[in-house]
Formats: sequence, structure tokens, C-alpha cells
Amino acid sequence: MRRLLDTFGIFVAVFFLLVLGVLGVLLPVLPGIPFFVLALLLLSKRFGWAKRLLHFFEKKYEVVKDHVGKYRDRKAGGRGHLS
Repeated sequence: MRRLLDTFGIFVAVFFLLVLGVLGVLLPVLPGIPFFVLALLLLSKRFGWAKRLLHFFEKKYEVVKDHVGKYRDRKAGGRGHLS
């Protein structure tokens, strides 16, 4: 039951982040890319396709690599990567 609630919470957060990302694309005041990256980070913990897509974007775009690196540094306590 706990895992089901965790999964539901992750999907709610991902939906919210995707909505903010779309609004960020449409509105010049709100940046969209960080919200899409955060949504991919959350999904990559559960789904291999999201992990591969995030890795692809990290290799292709320096901005995504910077955002993911900052997140991983904070999450891993300065180790620079997550398992």
C-alpha cells in the first residue's frame, strides 16, 4: 500500500511539473526546461525509458546536464551521481 501511495504521489508531482513546463513554454516569464527535467528525474527512478531519455538529453544539451548535476550533487551529498 505504501509503494502504491508513493507511486501515485510521484505521478501527481510529474503531472504538476509537466503542466508547469508547458506553461513555461507558452509564457515568457516562467522557464519550462527545468520543470521538464525535474519531471524526467522523477520518472527515471521508476522507468528505464525515462532514464535513457534523461541520459540522452544530458549528453546532447549542456543546460540539462547542469540541472541534473546540481540535483544529483544535492541528493548524493556531493558525490555527483546517483545509483
